[in-house]
Amino acid sequence: MNNMQSKQLKRQQTDKILLQAIATSADVDAFLILYDRYGQRLLRHFHRSVNNVDTVFDLSQNFWLYIWQNASQLIYENNDSAERLFFYMATKRIADYYRSSIHKREIPLDDFPNLSDKDHPLRHRNLIIARKRFGR
Repeated sequence: MNNMQSKQLKRQQTDKILLQAIATSADVDAFLILYDRYGQRLLRHFHRSVNNVDTVFDLSQNFWLYIWQNASQLIYENNDSAERLFFYMATKRIADYYRSSIHKREIPLDDFPNLSDKDHPLRHRNLIIARKRFGR
């Protein structure tokens, strides 16, 4: 069997078998087949959720690096397709991205020297909501 026939046979394999090949022998061809199956769709999934192209490519690259490094942990028993798992993982990465970026965008009140807590525009509204909620 030549190399071309070997690649054709791998293309017909289930995702589970491809992940096993990546996990056991760092099979680059198996990885590329998985990437060909899901790469563009996952990239679109990232892009629909994150409108920054650089961030989309970073998320995608980190996703596939994780697949390469952790294929043995992703082998599962009941399903031969990794599609649901991959999209679930991608969605979790998007959520992690937003959690981290929101944290980075917080601006300390010290950066606003003329604004005290008492003058904060939402303070009055938040007090009213708190009183209604907690009966004070």
